[in-house]
Amino acid sequence: MNVSELKQAVLLCRLAKITPFIWGKHGLGKSSSFAQLTDMMAIGCIDMRCSQLEASDLRGLPDREITEDGRPGRTFYLPPADLPDAHKCSPACSLYRLEGRKAQVCEKGITEDKKVYREPGCKGILLLDELNRAEDDVLQAVFQLVYDRAIGTYKVPEGWSIAVAGNYMEGYTVNNFGDPAFLDRFTHLDLTLGEEYMKDWTEYMTENCGAAADRIMQFVGFNDVHLAGKTEADRGFTVQPSPRSWEMVARVVNIAGNEGFDRSVVIDVVTGLIGPELARQFDRFTTEVLPQDVITKYKSVKDKISKIAGRKNGRNVLIGLVWGVVGSAKTLGDKKNDEEKMNNVLDFMEQIAKLGELRDMAVMLARQLCEGETKTLGGAVVSNPHLARLAAKFKGKKGGLTWIQAINKRPDLQKLMSKVAYGS
Repeated sequence: MNVSELKQAVLLCRLAKITPFIWGKHGLGKSSSFAQLTDMMAIGCIDMRCSQLEASDLRGLPDREITEDGRPGRTFYLPPADLPDAHKCSPACSLYRLEGRKAQVCEKGITEDKKVYREPGCKGILLLDELNRAEDDVLQAVFQLVYDRAIGTYKVPEGWSIAVAGNYMEGYTVNNFGDPAFLDRFTHLDLTLGEEYMKDWTEYMTENCGAAADRIMQFVGFNDVHLAGKTEADRGFTVQPSPRSWEMVARVVNIAGNEGFDRSVVIDVVTGLIGPELARQFDRFTTEVLPQDVITKYKSVKDKISKIAGRKNGRNVLIGLVWGVVGSAKTLGDKKNDEEKMNNVLDFMEQIAKLGELRDMAVMLARQLCEGETKTLGGAVVSNPHLARLAAKFKGKKGGLTWIQAINKRPDLQKLMSKVAYGS
């Protein structure tokens, strides 16, 4: 992505409470991009170079607590002054450096991307630069800071977000960087050369480099290899999906939909979470029938479900739909209008149970719904009508309806599910 897209992506990650890891060749201006972005947003920026840090620069140094009677107490850690503090402006903050004190913009409240904070306070981005070249003990300190927004007793203030940057490995390593559990805590984004980058660079050269700039720009302009060399992009790992990363994808998609971010930026952020191939598939994936459609308006989507079942990839689509229904329907039964929704789910279950090779998914759906009420007896309740009737008597909800009771109210379905569970 170019510099403009990078700034959008960082803002999207900030709103979604996700930490971006910005990768790129050395000297492209990753750090200065953050300075420009925070200046534009009128918030602070703290740039910490992890390759120069020790773990204590993040964890803090120990001190001894003195009790009221003057006796030594427990050990505690003093947070470093460079880290952001909601009540005391960090001397490392860009706003503090500009004004030499707690900035007026923090005192009065600020505007971020046309959104006015109701309350004033310290806000900004903590940039952990050159992280992949930090010592191993620093990586361990960052591990908790990035995901939990805390390290020891220190907590990152609510108005602050964290971002990370690093150069491609380029054959240079100083640590065991590459732990999947650590890398999974970021969305990995690449700052690349392109037309917009060249535009920004030429403007910078013109403003700052005097008469020699013209000759240099003409020489570099006819071959961009002259600008940054031929080094191939190499992070030293590949991005893989995980349950944690899919949760972050959900936050990104929800925020992007509400805030109107560019589709290309959203795809880049999702790619950094689950990998390029999966991100492309996810972007192309269309959901003809949603779990809520099954629960609230089953009759209107019944024919669509039959068409999906007849396709080559129908099983995969229906498995996803079944799990979605399980997640949304498990809590039904407490409200007065829930019985209608539960019957829609049971109609869906019956339809799948009659789909030949796909009928095992109906058993899975029934078992998952009933196991929420019987712990380990879900499968037995589905396959044994006598046990189901017995369980229905003892597993009732006060003023509500259980899934076991709902299936019991439909003896034909109970009989069908029993046969399907036994493979008949």
